[in-house]
Amino acid sequence: MHQRVLALAFLPVLLLITTSYAQEVGPNYAHPLEDLDKDLPFSQPVTFAHLPWERCLAVSHSTRLDIAILGFPYDTSTSYRPGARFGPRGIRAASSREKKGRSYNTVWGVDPFQDGGLKVLDCGDIPITPFDAAHAFKQMEQGYRQVLWHNTSEESRWERPRVLSLGGDHSIVLPVLRSLKEVYGPISVIHLDSHLDTWDPYRGYTGIASEQSAITHGTFFWHASREGCISKGTSIHGGLRTKLFSPKDYLIDKEFVGFELIEAHEIDDIGVKGIVEKMRRTVGDTPTYLSIDIDGRFRLEDPLVNC
Repeated sequence: MHQRVLALAFLPVLLLITTSYAQEVGPNYAHPLEDLDKDLPFSQPVTFAHLPWERCLAVSHSTRLDIAILGFPYDTSTSYRPGARFGPRGIRAASSREKKGRSYNTVWGVDPFQDGGLKVLDCGDIPITPFDAAHAFKQMEQGYRQVLWHNTSEESRWERPRVLSLGGDHSIVLPVLRSLKEVYGPISVIHLDSHLDTWDPYRGYTGIASEQSAITHGTFFWHASREGCISKGTSIHGGLRTKLFSPKDYLIDKEFVGFELIEAHEIDDIGVKGIVEKMRRTVGDTPTYLSIDIDGRFRLEDPLVNC
């Protein structure tokens, strides 16, 4: 009994010593100490918007999470210009000006990093092989599922986390939709892109030599629809300004894959508000996945994007 009291009596002293040691700077420093445990936009290891990073794909990881940032450094299924495997790293670097504490959005009236007490983490990247596309798609689906099947926090109203995926060529969406199907069933898609990405790989598409090679950054929605991952009639493209193999591409896009479409020039006629209203009418109240390709922006802003 006396030993227990003695240990408790010394506990505050031990804590005080630890705290003091953390601020130790050595002799001959004549200036007041300040708290240097802070982030500047250009400092610290690069995570998305300076969010905390955890190894969410580790077998031992059990932290509850509500919103996860997950990188897909993959570009083996691109047809022309590779390099998108460095996309997650570039997106994180570009997000350095964003951080918790100066994140209130005046348009939406929300602070995405602080409102609601949600647990938001950067989960790093899935380690995807660049040498074997078939195996890479298994790795991507497993990685996404591992994050998707984490438990959410008590503050969240969601049963499963929301995942912000950083690509990567656009074919990464196929393993994502395969994963989401297990939770939501066929899901609506809002697809902002210059290109359809619903092309039938066996109608005019060059370089197809096997079943795996038929899955590319321009055909993945075609496969997703065939596998029952996409909600037909409640999915929509926005920003299209691509060339086609033939007018039949639009027919396949609507009747087989199940998309409505908005071409880029329509913004001149109906404006941004009209485009948003058309998208909302199309998806309704269905569970919806938002997919954004960088060439959904103007080509002058992103001249090196793969087409």
